[in-house]
Amino acid sequence: MPQLEENQIDQIETNTDESTSNDENSTRFQVDKRLSYSGYLCTIKYIGQLPQWSKDLAKDPEFFAIGVEWDNPTRGKNNGTLNGISYFKTADNLNSGSFIKSTKKDDGYRTFIDALEYQYGNGDSINQMLNDQEIIEQSESSNEISNFNSKDSNNEIIKFGNKIVESYGFEKFSKYQSNFKNLELISLDFKLINNNISSSSLNLRNLNKILPNLIELHLNYNLFNDFKIIINLLKNLPNLNKLSLNGNKFNINSSNKINELKFNNLKILNLNSCFNSNNDIKFLNSNILIYFPNLIELNLSNNNFTNELNNNFNFNSNSNFNFNYNLNLLTLDLSFNKFKNLKFLSNFNCDIKSLNISNNLIQLNNSGLHINSINKIDLSNNQINSWTEINSICEILPNLINLKIEPNPLMNSQSIDLNLIQLIGRLNSKIQYLNGSLINLTERKTFELYFISKLNTIKDFEISLKNKRLLEICENNELNINNIINNLKNFKDTDNINNNSNDFINIIIKFNSIEFIIKVFDNYKIGKLRGKISSRLKLSILDFKLYSILNNKIEYLNNDQDLIRLWNLKNNDIIFIIIDN
Repeated sequence: MPQLEENQIDQIETNTDESTSNDENSTRFQVDKRLSYSGYLCTIKYIGQLPQWSKDLAKDPEFFAIGVEWDNPTRGKNNGTLNGISYFKTADNLNSGSFIKSTKKDDGYRTFIDALEYQYGNGDSINQMLNDQEIIEQSESSNEISNFNSKDSNNEIIKFGNKIVESYGFEKFSKYQSNFKNLELISLDFKLINNNISSSSLNLRNLNKILPNLIELHLNYNLFNDFKIIINLLKNLPNLNKLSLNGNKFNINSSNKINELKFNNLKILNLNSCFNSNNDIKFLNSNILIYFPNLIELNLSNNNFTNELNNNFNFNSNSNFNFNYNLNLLTLDLSFNKFKNLKFLSNFNCDIKSLNISNNLIQLNNSGLHINSINKIDLSNNQINSWTEINSICEILPNLINLKIEPNPLMNSQSIDLNLIQLIGRLNSKIQYLNGSLINLTERKTFELYFISKLNTIKDFEISLKNKRLLEICENNELNINNIINNLKNFKDTDNINNNSNDFINIIIKFNSIEFIIKVFDNYKIGKLRGKISSRLKLSILDFKLYSILNNKIEYLNNDQDLIRLWNLKNNDIIFIIIDN
């Protein structure tokens, strides 16, 4: 009999508790069923025997092992393989699996109604209330309300004709019913709700009678794995506007479409951390999204989605995940997935305005891709590592207004100020918000002028009349683009001549009690001088102004494009730094 290696001893959960019968185990343990142990959610992936636990089987013929995959992968001990034998597979082959003895007691479960009573009902029975209400309505419909008879209103028998309301005083019933009717938002997160959403005595079609005003329902991190159960619940909540199902793991083999059923009022759907692979995308589109044709916001973060081939499934296939049923979709969150580019956007049949694609593996390659609808995008924490990619953003997204791009590897090697100069210089003026901040007109002009002043050192930026962004900067700042291009052509030769002749001047910089000297050539621009001062004082170039005393007058050096020689600055002239408040 194979034995566990020493380093595998802790790979199996060994705590035991009360034993259960075969009948109980048949419903308690099923592959793909969801369980919770000590507050940690998991999915059953294997049911059977392990050679390592043969002694337990000898003691108890009903004993077996279950292999689970934890939602929190750090909880796991293995990838479903022990001693070279693969019992099940985990997502991405992570060590997110464990083996647990069937005798270990889990956290149990609640029905939807149990959780509703627990959270909002103060221990009262919704089932009984619904039964009582149904009796009342039947009595009203048969004109028996006139025969109403009650001993008192303190939890005593209430009778309508020959029908008896057993559990509630009329006053208590009305108050209890009123409390539920007022609910517009219900949050039942982490309540161990499983596929058994109703108890046997509840008639679900009456659910909308106690929750008639419910518009937002949160069922995050429960034990659902069959979306058909969610559909059956929603049929009785017709006014629902927002539904959150984050952290439930839906089995793509468990549900069948219910034809012609649509929930037209649902506008926001949260399905973060609900899937484990790219294979689930087709199921998502054809077995979930089809029910919600009027969605305007869809959140699909942390679902292991990618736009590459995966088990013969192509994300870019025109038949999959193209939102055929969701033409009204405006906001899409695909953060914390594994997308490598934006090409999948060309398959969407909707005009998405806002896209969160942060924390993926995105690299930008134009390749003729143009998405006109998107005006807000979050590209932070991806793999953008060249300024050429930044140049392409406004080509790919020509109507972009709001961009979050930091952090990315490209921005790690230089200061925030230098990154901001590069970004504003390369991105068109339509972009009003950058990394969460509004770009005002003064800031834009300052950074654009500084960017132009540094063109001789900037790489991957075309200096020609064909560059739309260069034309735009010149127009915004009333600059002659031909002069700029000609000056840049001659710059290197001029710079080399001056440098070789050692023809530099010392400028004395004074800032409060600080004084130091900066060496510059007279063909340097004021913007370059400003940059040297900024680096020395660790100040943003937006935080200070430059003043000099020339011809007994205080002069404000306000144009970063001017050459130092134009201001007649000479050796040992003094420039004063004034903080801009």
